[in-house]
Amino acid sequence: MITNRTTRTLAAASALAALITLPGAVTGVPAALAAAPASAAVPSTTGHPNATAARAGSTRLDRATVVGWVERYLRAWKDKDDVAVGKLFTRDAVYQEVPGDDSRTFVGREAIRKYWRGITKGQSQVTTRYGEPVIQGDRAAVELWITLKGGGKWMTIIETNVMTFDRHGQVSRNAEYWTLRQGKFAPPRGWGSGS
Repeated sequence: MITNRTTRTLAAASALAALITLPGAVTGVPAALAAAPASAAVPSTTGHPNATAARAGSTRLDRATVVGWVERYLRAWKDKDDVAVGKLFTRDAVYQEVPGDDSRTFVGREAIRKYWRGITKGQSQVTTRYGEPVIQGDRAAVELWITLKGGGKWMTIIETNVMTFDRHGQVSRNAEYWTLRQGKFAPPRGWGSGS
């Protein structure tokens, strides 16, 4: 049975595979997704008003740039700091909380800050971890493991972000693939190590 959780998990797996797989090779992707064209496997901003802006100023990334960005992102999450998170994104960035859902896509730094204020408002006791980034060209994928209290109850967010960076180290596009578990869970052994 395919559920929303299964769909999100498959989308995250295919996004990571598409980011790290050589053209023509398919590794770790279910057969049904492997047969799909690459453009179907990875959500893009094609057709989105800011599609060109999201790719403008592309550059080669290094690990230090990505790790620094992720650490600032997670610090802003813990601190509920919408100003700090806004500085991580380009003026016309595209932030897709749920790729393909226009009501959960935020365009521009101010829209991202407003979303951030709302989503973090009721959170407390936030703990964060991140995995080893996977980097190709101007794009990076990073696994996140977040535990927090929301409405007085523990929850665990297991997330992969696929980001496009500009030449200044800001993100012009962020697509999240996540699942939410009720309760506080630790990552499994080897999580985020890339092995």
